[in-house]
Amino acid sequence: KLLKEIADDPRYARGAGELATHLEQLFRLNRLPNTLTELKTPGIPAFSPETAAKLKGDGEIYTLGTDSLISLFSANRDVFEPDVEQNLNKAFTLEKARGTQVAIFPRRILLPNSSGKKMDDQLKLLSVYKAQIERDYPGATAIMGNVADYATLYIMIYRTSGQILLSEDFNAVAHIRTSTDVDSKSAMTIWTDYNDHSLGFSPTEKDDGFVNMCIMPLIVPKSK
Repeated sequence: KLLKEIADDPRYARGAGELATHLEQLFRLNRLPNTLTELKTPGIPAFSPETAAKLKGDGEIYTLGTDSLISLFSANRDVFEPDVEQNLNKAFTLEKARGTQVAIFPRRILLPNSSGKKMDDQLKLLSVYKAQIERDYPGATAIMGNVADYATLYIMIYRTSGQILLSEDFNAVAHIRTSTDVDSKSAMTIWTDYNDHSLGFSPTEKDDGFVNMCIMPLIVPKSK
């Protein structure tokens, strides 16, 4: 049944046979894959085998889909803060996750020294970090993700491991800036509630630089 659903899903129209064959082989081994890390979704940018091997030595690789924030909320209401729904009529909720493999380093998911700075200053630090990533992991680069990217990653990690992305589980109790603009002066910020670890988001002015306002770099395949 699962294999038929995959083959019939238009998202997997290209390469559906290859994906189904790979899953069938894993079923025969009595081992379901972590589809977030082991399978390459057709049409999704992926790291080269060499880059992926090096990244896996230091971190974890996931595959982001292309769901919008409102779609993610509809399918995962239990992980979001209750008052999130009142913001779902805003245009930014239609922005989609970028559909790519992405790597994070669980022991250091936050950009060093980015806490408490204005967004422009944080982006300058990200530019330095990006150059370092491109040097150390050829074929990869570092970006600031949009609100749907981080929501997708939060949900993936929670569903597969029970860990909470922006919490003590990753030594990262922080508000994360995103590339999702609300207007010229503010952008969306995403965080987890300190009490129940539910996922929340709100607009934050780019010139605000309060403590625990950080950037969380996403390592993605470098465009050719």
